[in-house]
Parts: sequence; structure tokens; C-alpha cells
Amino acid sequence: MRPENSKTSYLYKELNVWSKDPLQPMIKKYLLLTIALVYCCLSHAQIFEPDYSKLRLAVSGGYAYRLGKKPDNASYFRDISRGPVFNAGLIYFLSRKHGVGIDYSLFSTAASMTSPSLISNIKINYTGASYRFRQPVLNEKAEWLCGIGAGYIGYRDQGWINSIEGTIKGGSVASFMTTGIDIKISRGLSAGIDVNLYSGSLSRVTRNGATTQLEGNNIESLTRVEGLAGLRYNF
Repeated sequence: MRPENSKTSYLYKELNVWSKDPLQPMIKKYLLLTIALVYCCLSHAQIFEPDYSKLRLAVSGGYAYRLGKKPDNASYFRDISRGPVFNAGLIYFLSRKHGVGIDYSLFSTAASMTSPSLISNIKINYTGASYRFRQPVLNEKAEWLCGIGAGYIGYRDQGWINSIEGTIKGGSVASFMTTGIDIKISRGLSAGIDVNLYSGSLSRVTRNGATTQLEGNNIESLTRVEGLAGLRYNF
């Protein structure tokens, strides 16, 4: 017979030392327990809600009222001062209480008068950036938010003057203030109400390519206040 290869025998023994170790069953149990604990921790980390949401997407609708001075007993000016509004905004929170965001608002209204013959279809939109502050309230079942911002407010009136169709356009720098409360419905979803104030004015307008400078009492105020309600999605 060929003598047993000592190297092969040694390798065989090394490979089978695990099965001959009396601590093998205990080591296997601890290894399996460790794997199970790691798996549970990872699974829990995936569903655990963080200390605060970093992104807030808000979509709202409501009613707005323009605050500029209006001629007495003129229903046309009262009608173009009120109407529906749609808002959307995205906020990124740098910490639990402080964030920065972008805001968009679209206000629409329409009115007419007979003397002179005038029909207006007005849209006023605002786009800007803002700083936001939030504070948990009601045992963290709700959040109070407020903010200030600045941006651009645009004006567009597509209508008729003495049966002549035309579009009046203009815009200016505007300021923005807001306050509101979000009430949690479920994880990541809230219902909110807001009160917003926009401030701006038109000192120059363009109608069918011709520019007109507005002065004194002819300056068009774009300042308005609005109340809204909608949904907020937190990520």
C-alpha cells in the first residue's frame, strides 16, 4: 500500500475540525442569533419614522381678496378684487424647525362694466423663495408654520376695451408672508390651512406691445390676502 500523504491527512483534519469541536452547536446558535438581530434592526430602521421630515410638499386651494383702494360704488372694481386661488409649495427643512422653500400662487378673477365697455379676465401669479419656521403643537399631532419670502408677481388681463381685444401685462418684485397649521392625518400626510399675504404693485404695464407708465393714483396695487386649505405630503 502507498503510505498516507501527511499533507492530505493534515488538510483533511483541518477541514473537519469544525465538526469535531464540542463548541460547534453553541457557536452556530450565536451566529444565527446575530444574523437574526441584524436583520431585525435593518427592518426596523426601514420603517422607523425619523425625528423630522425634511421635505414638505403642499397643494392648496382657497379664496383671495385684493386690498388696494377701490372707487366707491363701482361693482367692477369689487369683482376684480376677489376670486379663487391655487397654491403649491415645496419646503426643504435644514433642521427640525428651520427650512427654505419655493412658493407658487395663481389668483384668477373676472369682471365687466358697460360704461365704458370693459371686460376683464385677470390672472395674477407669484413665484418666489421663502424662509420657513415650524413648531410642533398639540402633543406633536399638529405643526404650526410661518414664513417670509420674496419673489416676482406677474399680472395679465386678457379682455376687451370698447370692443377692442387686448392683453395688459406687467409685473414687479413682491414680498410674501404666511402662517398656518398642519394637522396630521397619517404618517407623512397632513391637512392644513394657511393665511397668506402678498404685497406688490404695478408702475408700468404693456398693452398689445405699447408700454404705459403708471403714476400716482393710477399705480395698480397687487397686494392681496388669501385663505387656503389643502393637503401636505411630508417625506
